[in-house]
Order: sequence, then C-alpha cells, then structure tokens
Amino acid sequence: TTIADNAFKDCNAVYNLVLPDSVTTIGSSAFANMEKLVQDFTIKDNVTTIGSGIFDGCGVKKVIIGSGSKMTTLGNSAFKNCKNITGIDIEASGMTTINNSAFEGCENLTSVTLPAALTTLGNRVFYGCTQLGSLTIPEGVNSMGTELFSGCSTLTTINDFNKCKFTRIEDNCFNGCTSLKTLSLPENSANGKLELSSSAFSGCSGLEEISLPAAVQSIPDSEFASATNLSS
Repeated sequence: TTIADNAFKDCNAVYNLVLPDSVTTIGSSAFANMEKLVQDFTIKDNVTTIGSGIFDGCGVKKVIIGSGSKMTTLGNSAFKNCKNITGIDIEASGMTTINNSAFEGCENLTSVTLPAALTTLGNRVFYGCTQLGSLTIPEGVNSMGTELFSGCSTLTTINDFNKCKFTRIEDNCFNGCTSLKTLSLPENSANGKLELSSSAFSGCSGLEEISLPAAVQSIPDSEFASATNLSS
C-alpha cells in the first residue's frame, strides 16, 4: 500500500495518526504542515520508502524508526521545521544515508540516535537545531555535507567524531557552534588525508582545544579566526 504525495498535507484538523501494517511507501510531503499532529510517531518496519519532506513542518514530538526497518535512506527535509520534536531514534540496521536538511530547523531537538550502518550525512542535516547539546556519530560515516551543524549553538559534544572516515570537513560545518569547546578530528580518513574547508569552523567562538591528526596536511588561513580562546 502506498500513501500518495501530499496525501494529508495541511490537514490541520488531524490530531492522531496510525498507519496500517500494509503501508510500504509514503510519498513526499505526505504529512507536511500537520501542525496539530502532536504525538510520538513510529514508522513501522514494513515501510521501505519515504519521500522528501514527509513530516516537514509537522507537530510530531518524537520519531522512532526501529531496528527491524527495511529503510536504507532518510529523504531530504524528512523532519525539517518540526518545531515540537524533541527526540529522534533511528535504529534501522540497513540505513546508510540521511539526506539534506533531514532535521533542519528542529529547534527543540535534544536527543538523536543515528543508525550504526550510517555512511553519509547530507547538507544541513542538523542546521539550526539550537537545543541539540550532544550526539554520537557512527564511526562508519565517510561523507558529510556542508553546514552540517551550522547554528547548533548549544552543541558541546560530538562523540566518536574522531573515529569517522571523512576526507573533508565541509564549508560552514560548525558555523555558529558557539558552545563547542573541544573537538577531535577523524584520525583515519578514507584516503589518508583530511581536508579542512576555509570556513569549517566559522563562528566557533567557544572553541578552546582541537585535536588535529596527521591526516590534516594544511590549515587554511583564518580557519580558527573566531576561536579567540583556542589554546591548542
């Protein structure tokens, strides 16, 4: 069974939603802008495909994708601008990709569990998640987009970041992460080299310590210009 694109978009009279077990595909923007749908939502294991913007602007409070899920990709803007959402728990054993802006603008998001098989994080995935204080990045991640944590002003801890396989820290990755004080960069990049974008740490005014592995062969001019308290 398929739920079509835009099927319930802007349906602001709906307060509760339960999907039948027969649903395998959910189209783009299917539940977008359902502001009164304020509930915890579990995407059932039978769902294999979801479109972009599925919950964009929706009122959901928590989302769970269990370990039995067959999903391999989380679509663009899947939970973008979900202002009420506080927790996202993704344990899908085969999910490798979280696409652009998946959680962008989730300004009350405080808890995130990412799937262990994850390899790719798109652009702006956590952009503007102003209450996200910490998270763990699976060590298999080898590709990350631009502005990944931009605007995450309360982010203090990124667990296992140094175990990832990135080859480049992209533009504005940590832009405006004013609460980030210490960070260890990946020690074992996929090709043995780790490139830093010239604006990767723009606005990181609270940064005091950063561990640069041997894979970093050069540091762009003014890379840490905002980090006036950086001591090592």
